[in-house]
Amino acid sequence: MDLNLNLLVGTLTGLTIIFFLSRVANERNQKPEKLGGETILKPSRLFYYLGVLSIIIGASMWLFFISDTNRTNQAIIVISLISAFFLLSGTYLCAYVIRYFVKYSEKGIVYRGLFGKTKEMDWSDVKKITFSDISTYLKLKNGPIVINIYPMTKGFDSFINKLKEKISPQLYQEALDKMEKMMKKRPEIWS
Repeated sequence: MDLNLNLLVGTLTGLTIIFFLSRVANERNQKPEKLGGETILKPSRLFYYLGVLSIIIGASMWLFFISDTNRTNQAIIVISLISAFFLLSGTYLCAYVIRYFVKYSEKGIVYRGLFGKTKEMDWSDVKKITFSDISTYLKLKNGPIVINIYPMTKGFDSFINKLKEKISPQLYQEALDKMEKMMKKRPEIWS
C-alpha cells in the first residue's frame, strides 16, 4: 500500500511541476503591464504561490514533528533541515515576486533586485549583453552597473523586441547569437 501511495504522490508532484513550468513559460509571451509610458516586467505570480506553498509545507512538517512524541536526535536534525529548506526557499520566492521588477521606457531601464537596490541605465549606455550559463538570465552591462532580466519574467519577449529597437544592430546581433546558443543548451527554459 505504501508503494502505491508513494507512486501517486510522486506522479501528482511531477504533474504539478510540469503544469507550473508550462504556465510560467506561457506568461513570458504575455504582454507586460504598462503604466505611464513605462513597461513593467514582473515575475509570474505562480512563483509567489509556490513560495507560500513551500512555507506551508515547511511549517506543517515542523508542527507535525513537534507533536510526535517518539523523536530521536537524528530525526530532529533531519526534519529541522528539511523544514528550514522549505521555509527559506518559500520566503525567498515570495520576496522575489514582491521586490523584483524591471521597468523600461523610451529613455532607458530601471531595475530593482531582491534586496531593493535600484539600478538605472539609459539604452545608449548598454555596452555588453551576456547570458548567465546557470540561470539563463540576460545581463545588460555598463561597467559596474549590471541589470539581470530573467527569461521567465512576464513580458520578456516584448523586452527583447524593445532591446532590438534601442541598441546598436551589432550589439543586438551578438546578443541574439548568445541567446540562440543558450536556447540550444537549455531548451526547457525557452520553449
